[in-house]
Amino acid sequence: MGDRRHRRKALRSGVLLSLTNPQNVAYWAAMGSALGALGVREPTAFDYTAFFVGFMLSSIVWAFLFAAFVDRVLGRAGVRWAHITYRACAIAFLALALSSLRELWVSLQRSPPSHAPSAISREP
Repeated sequence: MGDRRHRRKALRSGVLLSLTNPQNVAYWAAMGSALGALGVREPTAFDYTAFFVGFMLSSIVWAFLFAAFVDRVLGRAGVRWAHITYRACAIAFLALALSSLRELWVSLQRSPPSHAPSAISREP
């Protein structure tokens, strides 16, 4: 019973991690403009809804399929291999986070200070 509960918890964690991935924001920023490339010149609410529903359905299917794949692979692997894999993923995520913070810091250092537009300034 405990093994089954552990597997459900692992599956749930994998699905939640996949669906709440912050990289989805970058994906949406890039793919949101792709409607024009698909031939939709003036997207309507229906176009955006169809795109969003398709994306979410594919994300849910992918999350379950990949979580099941990981469960199959790590379910057959030994405990030691699972720990090594988890540590490698943690190191990779830490490296990505630190790299993102570094890029943010560098971009903030390079950007010129912003000034208020002339319509907002107090000068006549």
